[in-house]
Amino acid sequence: DATRRNEKIATRIGRSRGGCRVRIPYEKGHTNTRTRRKMIHVGRAAGAAIRRDLLRRGLRRVRSFSTIDGTERDTVVDSLVKDAETLRHFADVVRRDQKNSWITSVYGVADSLISSSKVLTTGIGKSGYVARRMAASMSSVSIASHYVHGSEWFHGDLGSLSENDAVVAFSHSGNTKELRDLFEYLRSADWMMKARTPYLVAVVGTNACALADIADVTLLAPAQGELLDSVPSRSIVSQEAVVNAMLTAVVRRTGFDFRDFGVNHPGGSIGESFR
Repeated sequence: DATRRNEKIATRIGRSRGGCRVRIPYEKGHTNTRTRRKMIHVGRAAGAAIRRDLLRRGLRRVRSFSTIDGTERDTVVDSLVKDAETLRHFADVVRRDQKNSWITSVYGVADSLISSSKVLTTGIGKSGYVARRMAASMSSVSIASHYVHGSEWFHGDLGSLSENDAVVAFSHSGNTKELRDLFEYLRSADWMMKARTPYLVAVVGTNACALADIADVTLLAPAQGELLDSVPSRSIVSQEAVVNAMLTAVVRRTGFDFRDFGVNHPGGSIGESFR
């Protein structure tokens, strides 16, 4: 019957590089047999979500992606404006601070990262991706770093910690359970007896949080106006700005220059530019 036929169409996945192909039939009554189906190339996870949604909606025709009305245009532009306003507000807060406390903290963290044996970044969800990017960027400027998923610490990854390490945790709320448990354990008597006490840095959206209470240094990444008041968006922009600030401070302190970067990054278009 039609339902079984539609289910078969929705599950016929042709794998391609980095994604899959989802077949979408047009509305009943479409006469051009050569264009009865439209192929959408999507990532694997997105493809699965699209298939589920198509089945739920009865595999109705998808509106052309090229049709954009004025409201949709304004919505996307407004998103860009809000991102820019987030960073503008962030910069204004830092600029108005007569004591330069935030900037002093950034340089203090940079000095600690430089002197650490290695840097371990961590986070959960979208903040975890920011932490992963920080580890990659720090490594590129010769600060030994790697990322540990926030849920993996208590499943063996605590063994990666050694004396004089630094742990940088990202959480907009500052109360993420996995990270709170990690910080509490790293300051517990059981762990302190192992003489592997790391330097703890929290990148959070507010000082009124569990991570800020425990961390050696807290770097604020203020943000408001999340998408749908809940989807991490502006907070990610703010966290990325903090990562860039730490990178800038590290490069400033170490004297790392473009020639050093060329040694660490000989591949790709960037590597070509150094030859």
